[in-house]
Amino acid sequence: MINTILHARQITKIDDVYMVIGGSHLLNTPHQQQKKTMEAIIDLGIKKVGLSHCTGMRPACFLANKLGPQTFFFNNAGTGITFSEGKIHIDAFEKYDV
Repeated sequence: MINTILHARQITKIDDVYMVIGGSHLLNTPHQQQKKTMEAIIDLGIKKVGLSHCTGMRPACFLANKLGPQTFFFNNAGTGITFSEGKIHIDAFEKYDV
């Protein structure tokens, strides 16, 4: 996921990444890689992270716990993301409180 973000920044010449949604490909990865991914999300200043398929439950829970509900949401079927008048509204199917 981080390599894709870095590549997208390079080819678009846009450094700011507000939100990442989709799969992170962290399923069955070592905890160290999950930790580095979490640190990169913070270093890149990403404000919203909505992860789903191919993330895996344990990596998703790790990121949810470390990033907190202001940043992380489970982007499962039924999640609505609306952009309107410079604001974003996320209606996640599964809400949690860390």
